[in-house]
Amino acid sequence: MKAGIAGFPRSGKTTIFNALTGQHASVGGFTEPGKVHLGAIKVPDARVDRLSEIFRPRKTTYAEIVFVDFPAPAREEGASAHATALDTTTLAQMRESDALVQVVRGFPDPITGALANPARDIDSFKSELLLNDLVLIEKRLERLRKEKGKEAEIGLLTRCKTSLDAEQPLRRLDLSSEEATALAGFGFLSRRPLMLVLNVGEADVRAGLPAGVPELLAAEGLQGLVLSGQIEMEIAALEPEDRRAFLDDLGISEAARERFIRAAYELLDQFSHHR
Repeated sequence: MKAGIAGFPRSGKTTIFNALTGQHASVGGFTEPGKVHLGAIKVPDARVDRLSEIFRPRKTTYAEIVFVDFPAPAREEGASAHATALDTTTLAQMRESDALVQVVRGFPDPITGALANPARDIDSFKSELLLNDLVLIEKRLERLRKEKGKEAEIGLLTRCKTSLDAEQPLRRLDLSSEEATALAGFGFLSRRPLMLVLNVGEADVRAGLPAGVPELLAAEGLQGLVLSGQIEMEIAALEPEDRRAFLDDLGISEAARERFIRAAYELLDQFSHHR
């Protein structure tokens, strides 16, 4: 499974990436155009452990999640952190992911001091995905209408366009397995399973999602986690025997990695059944 981590500038994407992978990627922006951070983790599974105890194989192989930390969208001089557009390179990289994770800022902007507005950032990111899918569909339909014998594909893409025009992501479109297969090659971003991670400061780590956000996620059919990226990055850097004591001091039952893995697999399982 490849999970792409995306979000707007200064949301803490790379901090979350480090927390999940235990890496030490430089935070604060990407210095090389088109560069991504890559990290992989093994997925703990008690069932695999038990089978390994019974059969004692030479090697025990766990499932793996590969995390891809994309550069934040380009931002024009003087524009706010959420007034952005996804560039072509980032879009191509995002289409290679099995699922997307949007990191949403839940703390004051470290540069401008602007208060967090999760609902706005969630809606803005959704609009970016819908718009880019719509552009792909319109270009494809324009070509198809010049050909004969493409009525089925035209009909399917027209349904997709209707959904996008109504501001509904393609993941919510009821498709047959044949239709889902036909769309797979397009790499539609709003078709990807999506999870929201609200990145908050230490003081808010136990506060849960802010008012209005649970309702927004429910309306969109999305899952959301609240994490403090900075704290979780520090936890990930500790030795395993020291992590439990640190978590207990903070009143956190599980580290970010365990909570994320469980939520991610639930998300992909639901999506595969929906398809």
